[in-house]
Amino acid sequence: MFREIFTAWHNWFHIIDNQHIMSLLIASFLSTIVTLWLCFHFRRKLSFNKSEISVLLFLTVLVLWSVLSDFPFGGTVSRIGIVLSVFFLLKVIYGKIPTLFHSASTVMLWIGLAEILYATACSRNEATGIRGHFDNPAGFAAFLIMILPYCFLLIGSRNRYKRWTGLGILAVFVTGLILSESRAGIVSVLCVISIILYQRYRDFTRSKQSPKFRIGFLTASLILLTTIFTALYFQKKASANGRLLIWRASMELLREKPISGHGAGSFQALYMPSQAKFLGNHQDHPLSFLADNTKHPFNEYLGALIQYGILGFLALGCIALLFYKQIRAVHLSPVKRCALLSLTALAVFSLFSYPLYYYVILCLVGIDLFILSNQQHTSFGHVPIWILTLISIPVSSWAVFYTAKQLQMTSKWEICMKEYPHSTNRPAIISLYSELYLKKNFYDPLFLYNYGAVLNNESLYHQSIQVLNHCRKIYDDADVQIIQADNFYQIGNYQAAEQHAVQAAQMCPNRFLPLYYLWKIFQKNGRKQEAIAIAEVIVQKPIKVENIEIRKIKLIMQKFLLQENDS
Repeated sequence: MFREIFTAWHNWFHIIDNQHIMSLLIASFLSTIVTLWLCFHFRRKLSFNKSEISVLLFLTVLVLWSVLSDFPFGGTVSRIGIVLSVFFLLKVIYGKIPTLFHSASTVMLWIGLAEILYATACSRNEATGIRGHFDNPAGFAAFLIMILPYCFLLIGSRNRYKRWTGLGILAVFVTGLILSESRAGIVSVLCVISIILYQRYRDFTRSKQSPKFRIGFLTASLILLTTIFTALYFQKKASANGRLLIWRASMELLREKPISGHGAGSFQALYMPSQAKFLGNHQDHPLSFLADNTKHPFNEYLGALIQYGILGFLALGCIALLFYKQIRAVHLSPVKRCALLSLTALAVFSLFSYPLYYYVILCLVGIDLFILSNQQHTSFGHVPIWILTLISIPVSSWAVFYTAKQLQMTSKWEICMKEYPHSTNRPAIISLYSELYLKKNFYDPLFLYNYGAVLNNESLYHQSIQVLNHCRKIYDDADVQIIQADNFYQIGNYQAAEQHAVQAAQMCPNRFLPLYYLWKIFQKNGRKQEAIAIAEVIVQKPIKVENIEIRKIKLIMQKFLLQENDS
C-alpha cells in the first residue's frame, strides 16, 4: 500500500517537472476559475481600457498565428493561455481586493527568498550554478530577475525598517544570481539597477551640461560596460561561442522564410537540419566542435522571427509599442514602475536565453501586464459578461479535456519507461506503447523518440523507422538520426543508413557514433579506402566529454588501422 502511494507521488512529481504538461495544467485550471466567476456574474458588464485591449490583441494574434502553424501548436497555445488566464483572473478579482498589487509583490518577494534558500541548500549536488526547482540555472535566474525590481517598493518606503528589509532582500537576490552563474541574469540586473540610478540622479546629470562632463560620463560608461561584457564572455567562453554558433545557424532558417516565418513550434523540427546544412557547408568552422543538440534559439526575438517571420514580428512589435505608449501616457505609480522594470529585465534576459519556456515566468508576465494595464476610472468600452461566458465555457472545457487526456497518456508513458528495462513481459509494454501511438494519437515528440528507440532495441526496425519519421516532422536531432541510421543498417538499406549517419555527423561534428556507423557501412560495402579514412579521423578526433563508449570506438579504430597496416 505504502509502496503504491510512494510510486504515485514519485510519478506525479516527475510529471510536474514536465514544462509542457504543467503549462497545460495551469492554463486549464486558471481558465476554469475564470469561467466559473463569469457564470456567477452573468448579468454584469466588464470594462476594458485601451492598455488592456492592447494586451488582449497581442495575445490573440499570437494564438491565431499558432493555430495556423503547420507544426503542433499545443505548447505555444498553453503558454499563451497561462498569461491570458492570469491576466483575466486578476482582472475579475481586483475589485474585491483593493490592496492586490502590494500584496502580490510581497508574496512574490517571499517566494523568491524561499527559492533562493532551497537552491542554496541543494547547491552541493549541482555541477553548475544553483538552479532551485528549475531544470536549468537559466530558469532560476529569470525567475529572480523578474521579482527583483519589486524590492525597490520596500527600498523607496519612508519606513526605515522597510528600507533596510528591501536592501537586504535585494542583496540576497543579487547573491542568488551570482551563485546561479547566469550571465544573462547578471546583465539583466545590471540594466535594471542602471535604469533606477539614472532615474534617481537624472536631475543631477541634467545640471551638468558641459560637453566635457557628457563625454567623460559616456566614456566611463562604455569602458565599464565593455569590461563587464568581456569578463562575462570569458567566464564561460565555450558556452558563449556555442550561442554564437546557434544564432549563426538560425539565420539560415530565417533566410528561408523571412516574411511569413516557418510557423509556431517549428524551431525544434527545423533547427538541427539547418545546423547540419550550415556546418556541412562550413566544415572548418572554428565553432563546429561546440555544436550539440539544441531545442531553443537562446534568443526569444530570433525565435519569434523564425516562427512568425518579419510580418508577424512587426505586427506584434507595433501592438507592444502601442501598449507602451498608453502606459507611459499616464502617471506610473511605484508598483507600476516595478512591473515595467520586471518586464524590462525579462526583455534583456530574452536576448541571451529562453525564459518563456518556463510556466512560472509566464505567470509573472501575466501579473506584470495586468499591473501595468490596470487604470482606475478609465474605460474604453464595456463587454457584457454573457458574451465572455459563451467564449470562455467551450475554451476552458476543451482545455480541461485536452489536459486530462495529455496527463493520462503521459502517466502511462511514464509507466512504460519505468517498467521496460526490467520487464519480463516486454511485448505487453510494446503493446501499451503502440496503443498510445496508434489509438490515443499521443504525439509528444519525446514520446515518439522514446518509442522509436524502444522499437529499435526490440529489432522492430521497420516500425521504428515509421515512428521516427513522424518524430522528425516535429522534433529532429542527432540522436534521432543515429537511431534511423542503425534501423536502415540493420535492414540492409546502406544508402539510407549512410545518409542519416552523415546528417547526424554534420549536426554534431564532435560526436563519434555517427562516424562509427559510417565506418561500419563502408566496411559492409567493401569501401576499404573510405573506411580507413574515417578510422583515421576517429583516432585523431579530440574528445569533448570523456566517455567509455568513445574510448571503445577509438580502440576498435586503432586495431583496425594496425591490421590494415600489417596487411
